[in-house]
Amino acid sequence: MHQGAMIYQDIFQCAFTKSVTADPDIFLQGYVNQAALPRFGQNTVLGGGFIRYCGDRISVFGSYNAATDTVGPASVVKLGGAAAF
Repeated sequence: MHQGAMIYQDIFQCAFTKSVTADPDIFLQGYVNQAALPRFGQNTVLGGGFIRYCGDRISVFGSYNAATDTVGPASVVKLGGAAAF
């Protein structure tokens, strides 16, 4: 492959969110072929999780994602938080 060559890849990512109560939301998510984070490799993944807003500037979230093929990791768990300044 030549340096600087253009490479095209099929990528599909989606997420659907639903408010359960006034505070936490749940979501379903998935991607095909490429993850948003390169370290999770090329595979097809489906999962779900939650996001909780702790005020106007802070949120915490978590998700469990399972692969539907054997190319990448069998499952990925993500926990984290976000803050706005």
